[in-house]
Amino acid sequence: MASSETRKQQIIVICAAILVVLASVITTVIVSGVGMGGSDKGGYQNVTFTDAVHTCKKNLRSTYANQLESLVVDDHSSRYDDAEFVYKIFFDMDLKKKGEPQRSVNYVNCFVHAASGRVSKLEVFEEVETRDPSIPGNETNAFGWPK
Repeated sequence: MASSETRKQQIIVICAAILVVLASVITTVIVSGVGMGGSDKGGYQNVTFTDAVHTCKKNLRSTYANQLESLVVDDHSSRYDDAEFVYKIFFDMDLKKKGEPQRSVNYVNCFVHAASGRVSKLEVFEEVETRDPSIPGNETNAFGWPK
């Protein structure tokens, strides 16, 4: 008789341990949001520099699809900004001008949040030729001051 009671106690202890482990796992999954769609990270756990570059390229290619001639990352200036928690990616981009044989040279600043992997800022600047004030016949010097 004593052995059947010990057996019942062992079964109860094992069932209680299993319930505690299951409750712990379920609580961890619910609180962390993993696998439940509760996370706002967009599928990223760790956004890398390469992820940021690909995100920017994808965005630029979809925006300038037919005009895009070349897109080159400026590896010297592009960096991760720890203070802002942002990847700052810089590009040189050449676009075909509509109806013209020329192309426009553009500079792109693309900032990607390191937590979400989403583009937070995208700026495109076209290189524009300016009139040189030091051209002969002009009444100003190289600094634009009168001669």
